[in-house]
Amino acid sequence: MSTRLSREHQKIIEAAEALFDKLNRTPRPPMDEVSQLRAHIGSLTLNHIRNEAMLVVTPLLSSGRIDELPEGRQVLAEIHELRATYSAHIREWTPHTITQDWAGYTSAVAALIGQLKAMFAREEQHLHLPAIRLLYPESAMQTMRAAV
Repeated sequence: MSTRLSREHQKIIEAAEALFDKLNRTPRPPMDEVSQLRAHIGSLTLNHIRNEAMLVVTPLLSSGRIDELPEGRQVLAEIHELRATYSAHIREWTPHTITQDWAGYTSAVAALIGQLKAMFAREEQHLHLPAIRLLYPESAMQTMRAAV
């Protein structure tokens, strides 16, 4: 389970970095290419949010065991903050504003990638792995045996 969520994190980062690389090309890519990449990132993100809720967040909260994870509530709050930041980014950077301020958008994408990388590392270390060990101990043991 945690491997699945980690792979999803990696795919989101790869897609965001592909967008960043495309933004730095000369000549600039057509806006429809940028829009397609943005839509792809949005789709990957939405899929990840659903899977994370299904596999970790909802079971953790419904079990009443969230407080058994030292940073569980804090990481959940940070996830919500990053989602709000991402939503604001999408609202702010419309195709029109992107074409008006290409350099600003490129910088905003770079900053967002940094935030995603930091948040994903925190999620994996302080939420996903501990929650899976807590909620699915048999699955965690199988994963550990397979890794050895």
